[in-house]
Amino acid sequence: MTTDATELARNAQQQIMDSVEALQATVLQSARALGDIVDKLVPDKLRGVAVPGADALPSPEDTISLGFDFVERILASQRKFVEELTAQVSSAGATATERTAKTKAAAPSK
Repeated sequence: MTTDATELARNAQQQIMDSVEALQATVLQSARALGDIVDKLVPDKLRGVAVPGADALPSPEDTISLGFDFVERILASQRKFVEELTAQVSSAGATATERTAKTKAAAPSK
C-alpha cells in the first residue's frame, strides 16, 4: 500500500512539475515578445543612459544567486529539522508501544 501511495504522490508531483515548466515556458516566450516591443519603442538616445548609483547594485544574476542560495539553505535546514523531528516522534511512539506491550504482558490474566 505504501508503494501505491508513494507512486501516486510521485505521479502527482510530476504532473505539477510539468504544468509549472509549461507555464514558465509561456512566461519566457511572453517576456521575449514584450522585450522586442519595448526595444522598438525606446528611442536610441535613451539607450545606455547611466542611472546614478546603478553601478553599486549587484547584477541581476548575482541577485538571483543570492536569493536562491539563501532559499536552498533554508530548505535544507527545514528538511533536516523535519527528519530529526520525525525520528524523535517515531522513537517516542516505539517506546510507548514497548511500554504498553510490557504492561499487558505483566498484567495478570482474568
